Amino acid sequence: VNGFGDSLSAVAGGLLAGGGLASIVSQALDSSTLDTKIDITLDLDKESANAVRESVKSVTIAIGDEETALAGVRKQFALNSEASDAENKKIIEGATAIAYAYSEIDFTELIQESYEIGKELGISQDEALGLVNALLEVGFPADQLDIIAEYGSQLKTAGFDALQIQAIFASGIDTGTWNIDNLLDKHICSV
Repeated sequence: VNGFGDSLSAVAGGLLAGGGLASIVSQALDSSTLDTKIDITLDLDKESANAVRESVKSVTIAIGDEETALAGVRKQFALNSEASDAENKKIIEGATAIAYAYSEIDFTELIQESYEIGKELGISQDEALGLVNALLEVGFPADQLDIIAEYGSQLKTAGFDALQIQAIFASGIDTGTWNIDNLLDKHICSV
């Protein structure tokens, strides 16, 4: 794929010339490029593959980890295969900015959590990223993002909208707890 076979042929020639097995394996792995990974792991047309490639490069520059960048970008395009490349890139850019600003946030996890938050709260993934960012700005713990989707779905079922849910979670800053019962008590008492 994308010249990978040619690289392997060259490596096989190295074996014949006396290079060891370890050397061949190392050379074969080194020839596995970003393009090859994208082509092998995602079934995309050329335009979308280019969008993924560009996104991975920009995320890598921001967070400094190509494997994590590729995993997150791949997840975004897989979760939102029906969305346009531009829409997916917008989400990736927002998640990149958040992951850059809050180094303790894993980019791939943020992609997954923002997708789940959006689905659970009935908002777009872009709006979910905005909600996450707003909560992080007021001190919401970065390692607790998963509870936004988990408790958020319960709050949505109870009749709260996304802005009310955001306010309920923000009240956890004052109470120092993310227990849903305590958050609701605080929110209901303040209304």
